[in-house]
Amino acid sequence: MGRKGVVVFVVVAALMGLLSGCGGGDEAAETSDTLSKAAFVKQANAICKKTKDEVTTGTVSEVRKLAKNPEAREDLEFKIVSSVLVPSLEHQVQQLKALGTPPGDAGQIEKMLKLVEGAVAEAKTEPETYVSGDDYRWGSEHFGKAHKLALEYGIENCPVSE
Repeated sequence: MGRKGVVVFVVVAALMGLLSGCGGGDEAAETSDTLSKAAFVKQANAICKKTKDEVTTGTVSEVRKLAKNPEAREDLEFKIVSSVLVPSLEHQVQQLKALGTPPGDAGQIEKMLKLVEGAVAEAKTEPETYVSGDDYRWGSEHFGKAHKLALEYGIENCPVSE
């Protein structure tokens, strides 16, 4: 894979990594009317897929078009982080919280959610973490940890890469 291919892969992987932290809910949301684990996982996967599609539709092709112009590509990546990625993930967290949590699972869901919120906060204050420039660090480790927890829980529709 040439340098251009590596750069495109890195950007796409970072964007996908940001989508890896699926989960939501809190202790207060856990009631007798909550979803079963299977229903929660199904709805969480749908929410995460929609967020992934929002972030990647159009953005990946735009980044690829600028692969030969690193400065313009990096400017676009910063814009994507602030105007697409952060708002999409904030909305994702809100939707996941609104689901509530399956009985007995609030702690695990809350931990995933806190990791995603930490990564979103980091994307706001340190967007270079998600941009393929000199300071690029393959995205946030918050999302890697959230992704692992999501997979352990059964949420599989939030991949780090395609």
